[in-house]
Amino acid sequence: MKNVIIQKIQARKNDLGMSLVNLSGLSKVSKRTLNRLFAGSTIQTDTLEHVTDVLGLNIAGTKIKTVEMVKKEQANKKARYIVALTQDTSKMEVQGVSQSTLNSAIINLEQEFLDGAYKKDLWSL
Repeated sequence: MKNVIIQKIQARKNDLGMSLVNLSGLSKVSKRTLNRLFAGSTIQTDTLEHVTDVLGLNIAGTKIKTVEMVKKEQANKKARYIVALTQDTSKMEVQGVSQSTLNSAIINLEQEFLDGAYKKDLWSL
């Protein structure tokens, strides 16, 4: 049973195009612990839960989110972060922009992370 869960986790990581380094950063689980997990060693349940949450799986390795949903959530999160940084800088320069402009920027950046110029950076920290 344990090996089946590990295989599901590894398969989802690969389906998402996520590196071990990225999974480590996003799940807040060390690379060493992830290597132990993928080697079949026992890890704490809460640690396993951190990993499966990032991948859109439950603790049994069952899909609770599609690959597309997980990617879209990550793209949205990164886009919002970048737009917020830009907006904060603009406010400091007294050049704040409208909410509709911000929403448009978020949507455009999301698409760039999903299938544009920033696709390779979707999982980077």
